[in-house]
Amino acid sequence: MITLRRWVEGWGGSFLVSVAATGMSLFLFGLLTDEMWLRVIVKAIPVWAFAVWVYAYRSDSIGKLVTAGLLCSGVGDILLEVSFTGSFVLGMAAFLCGHVLYTFTFVKLAPQRGLVNTIPFIAWGVCIGWLVWGGLGELKIPVVIYMSVIITMMWRSSVLMGELKGLPWRGLIMLGALSYGLSDSLIAINKFHHALDGVRVPIILTYWLGQGVISWVTVKLIDDLDVV
Repeated sequence: MITLRRWVEGWGGSFLVSVAATGMSLFLFGLLTDEMWLRVIVKAIPVWAFAVWVYAYRSDSIGKLVTAGLLCSGVGDILLEVSFTGSFVLGMAAFLCGHVLYTFTFVKLAPQRGLVNTIPFIAWGVCIGWLVWGGLGELKIPVVIYMSVIITMMWRSSVLMGELKGLPWRGLIMLGALSYGLSDSLIAINKFHHALDGVRVPIILTYWLGQGVISWVTVKLIDDLDVV
């Protein structure tokens, strides 16, 4: 019987890469042509392909947390793309769940406090909050909660990076988290402060970079850490 991992290690890996790349290409085409329903249909495909890849290699608690985070992010992708009353808040809630799951992952891998690492991320949150505060309206509390969680996620990624001394790829952990944080920050600035021409392209590219790197690091941890 062929297991999911054996399938991914064989032709399934190339298939998932092709699926993710196709989803990305079609979404970018949907941005170029302003085809909303095309974007809705394909936007979650890349992160859900990442989810299958991660789960194939890691069915332990770490793999399940990251896989669940990717699945939640895919739901958020769809909700942010459609347009109905409350869709943005629901999408934000889905992404919030993803960030919480990633945070749990980083804490499980590196439970050390690392409080000094919070300083640059608090500064990041304060700067973005200051920029967007005037445009938040009734969303002040949800956005503050969301920003607090993503700041925590980035902070915990920095603590994990600090604990993985000697591993050449450890900086990628923060790269993934920071890319995700940058994507969310651009969304906030564009929606609540000032509309930025063409910003949707860097938003989605930094988002895919963040999710892809987090997925890759999760798989890479199999060989370098003994975590269950």
